[in-house]
Amino acid sequence: MFKSEEIEIIRKKGVKRITLRIDKIKRTPILTIPYLCRKKTAYEFAEKNRVWIENQLIKIPQKKSIKAGINISILGEKYKIKHQKEARRGVWIEDGFINVSGEKDFMERRVKDFLKKRAREELLKLSYEKADLTNKKINKIVLKDTKSRWGSCSSKNNLNFNWRIIMAPYEIMDYLVSHEVAHLTHHDHSKDFWGLVAILHPNYKKSRLWLQNHGDKLFSYF
Repeated sequence: MFKSEEIEIIRKKGVKRITLRIDKIKRTPILTIPYLCRKKTAYEFAEKNRVWIENQLIKIPQKKSIKAGINISILGEKYKIKHQKEARRGVWIEDGFINVSGEKDFMERRVKDFLKKRAREELLKLSYEKADLTNKKINKIVLKDTKSRWGSCSSKNNLNFNWRIIMAPYEIMDYLVSHEVAHLTHHDHSKDFWGLVAILHPNYKKSRLWLQNHGDKLFSYF
């Protein structure tokens, strides 16, 4: 039987059945259960699905520590992290290196903040360019660290993206933006929706498959 520290249980009103998913960031099974459901029932449900849970956890790449010498991909280009302790420049890219100044203990946070900033710049630029092509207006763009969705488009024309997409090849980011911008016109996955995605990103089938097969690798850090 699973131990309490191995599984997270979320009790919700209005939920009629137990559902199970994997939090890829925490590497933890999440059980959402009806408000009056007993925890014992939830653990028994998890135990019945133990093989599935273990198989899903195996697929998630092991976390990699951010330290000097490791490689990180930014939009398809690989860069090696270089610690520049005495420098006073924050984080910058030069000659194939991601240079990180300051104390080693702050390296991971600084690299993460740098990637988020770069992601925001690229996603905003791409989103507004794609939206202009469809004559649609974006209300707001928000970056998150979503666990199950790479992006979304609300009824208020707000676009949400997972900042980790910055570590994927450029064409994958282009596909993701094209997908969400297409939802500004079609709030469904109809034939017309995919037709618009194909206009914005002609090779969308290949990019979509890449994200399905390799997206988990973008959770290797942080």
